[in-house]
Amino acid sequence: MQIFPAQYSTLSATALQDFLPKKYDFGQISCKLLMRNVSDTYLLLSDSEKFIFKIYRVAHRSADEIRAEVELLTI
Repeated sequence: MQIFPAQYSTLSATALQDFLPKKYDFGQISCKLLMRNVSDTYLLLSDSEKFIFKIYRVAHRSADEIRAEVELLTI
């Protein structure tokens, strides 16, 4: 079967739920897609903490713009 080119795709919340604890030191988490947009937003929940995980499109924002957004979210 030939793979058809995609213009837009969304990462699986279930796959992220398995991948992210291996990549980062989260322990057991649940993952839910909150918003599919120019940057997809996921909610990560552990037993004691909540995290927001965002996927940005290539060249949508610079590293400085992403850092500014994280700073605003932290405030």
